This record gives sequence, structure tokens and C-alpha cells, in this order.
Amino acid sequence: MEDHSPAHFTKMRDDKGKKGEKKMDWEEVKKILAQELSAHSFERWIGSTTAVLDHDWVIVKCTDEQQRNMLQTKYGSLIIDAVQTVFGSSMTVVLAIEEEYERLAKRYAPMSLREYVLALEQRMQQLEERVQRCEQLIDQLQQPNIVH
Repeated sequence: MEDHSPAHFTKMRDDKGKKGEKKMDWEEVKKILAQELSAHSFERWIGSTTAVLDHDWVIVKCTDEQQRNMLQTKYGSLIIDAVQTVFGSSMTVVLAIEEEYERLAKRYAPMSLREYVLALEQRMQQLEERVQRCEQLIDQLQQPNIVH
């Protein structure tokens, strides 16, 4: 599970969320989690969460950083297992603080969070390749020149 403001969950509905994301029936995943946790733990940490599906990403919206951290550290594997049970396949689970998620969604619309992160990763790869080429040029320049 990634520690980024940007899990897996139930069936998708046909209605669209913000920026073309499909909303999903997070309640099915929550039902599975409710069976695994005490009532108090479920209500405290899972009950208030919502989620959206963005291609092969499940973005779980948390109310605050404390909730996100607890879901990641203590309940992450349970969430992933529940999502896999519901979807029947492996998905990327992202825990996001709802307020941050909404701010990013507005800022980068019409891109989804997934599209934005993938674009950043691609740009980072391009920059790493440029750095490698620069390092090679520096190495060549530092080699002693033998003139005949």
C-alpha cells in the first residue's frame, strides 16, 4: 500500500464520480472488514471511509491523517484481502485524506489522480535518463585527453 495522499473494494456502479471516476459499492468491502474487526475498531477506523475506483486503483478516502496512518499500518493487509475478495483481482490501493484528494482533483482536472501520478512517474524516468546522460558526459570530459 502506498503512503501517498493518494485498497480494493466491491462492485462498481455505472454512475460517474468526479473527473470520470466510477464510484463503487465500497459497502461490500466494508461488510467483509466488519466481520474481521471488533465493532469498536470498525466504527472508529473503517466506518467513515468512502472510496472511488480509478481504473485499477481503489482510492480510499480517509477523514484525517491519523485514520490514514492507522489503515495503512494496522489494517492494510485486511483491506487488500477484502478488496481482492470483492474484485477477484489485484488492484492498487491508495489511501488519501479526503480534503487533500478533493484539492488535487480540482487542481489537476480533467486528469484523475492515477493519471497524474503515472504522468509524474514518466516524467521522473525521463529526468533520470537525462541525469545519466549528463553524468556520462562529465565522465568523458574528466578523462585525460591524449593529443598526438
